[in-house]
Amino acid sequence: MASYKVPESKDTRVIDFNKCIETFKDDYEELVNKRRKAAGYRVRKALLNMTKLARIMRKDVQDIIKQVIEENKVRKAEKGKKAE
Repeated sequence: MASYKVPESKDTRVIDFNKCIETFKDDYEELVNKRRKAAGYRVRKALLNMTKLARIMRKDVQDIIKQVIEENKVRKAEKGKKAE
């Protein structure tokens, strides 16, 4: 079985995360309602993939926050120069 490969693009990661959520919902419902063991394996796989994606997406968010902080510092510095 091939391992899940996290997409390179941030936009694609969000799309993949939503697909994982939908897969999880469908398979979880099948596991609970129809008691299918195979659905349980798929649920666990979907959760693992969501974990991998969430870990990468969390880093993306941290990087964006750092960029925003730097942009705000630059804006404040430019604003200070204009006020003088």
